[in-house]
Amino acid sequence: MHIRFQSILLIMAVGLAACNLSATATKVPEPTAASDTGIDPVENTLTETHVDSELGLAIDYPAGWRIEGHPGELVQIFSPLPSNYTPHPGGEPFPADQTKIEIIPQHSGDSRSIAQIIADLYTDVASRGDRIEVEEPQTLASGLEGMRLQYSTGIPLFLTEINAQILYVAGYGDVSRFDEIVNTLRPAS
Repeated sequence: MHIRFQSILLIMAVGLAACNLSATATKVPEPTAASDTGIDPVENTLTETHVDSELGLAIDYPAGWRIEGHPGELVQIFSPLPSNYTPHPGGEPFPADQTKIEIIPQHSGDSRSIAQIIADLYTDVASRGDRIEVEEPQTLASGLEGMRLQYSTGIPLFLTEINAQILYVAGYGDVSRFDEIVNTLRPAS
C-alpha cells in the first residue's frame, strides 16, 4: 500500500471511530425557500470560493468558514469553531456540531481507478466491523461525475477525478452541508 492511501485510510478510520452520526441525505439538496426549511437564505449561501491551482480545483463555501491545508496535497474547509475549541492530536475527534470537509488527492504512484479504490474501501471498512451503506453515482452542478459513499457512522465520501487526478472528499462532524458544498466542486478555470 502506498503511504498516501494508508494516510487516507487512517483519516477515515479515526473519523469512523470518532463519529457516531446518523445517516444524511445522499442527494444534492434542491434550493428551497426559507419558509420551507427554517434556514435563513443568506446564511445558506456559499459566497466564498477556494481555488487550489496545483490540484486544478475550485470549491465554494460559506462566508466565515476557513480554509487550511497544503496546495496540491490537502484542502480542509472548516465551519467557524468555538473560541474554546482545542484541537486533539492528529486533528480528531472533530466536534459533532462543527463541520470539516477534506479534499485529498490520490497519491501520484497509486494507479487504481475509482472502482478499485471503492473495492479496497469495502474490504478495509469490513475488516474494522463497519460498512458502507450507500454507494451511488453523483453528477455535480459543474457536470463533474463521481461516486458518493456513506459509511454506517454517517461519514460521507465523494470520489471524483479532476485533471486526471482522483480526489477523495470526506466530511466529518456535522455533515449536513457536505452535499451542498461538494456540489460546487469543479475544475479551476
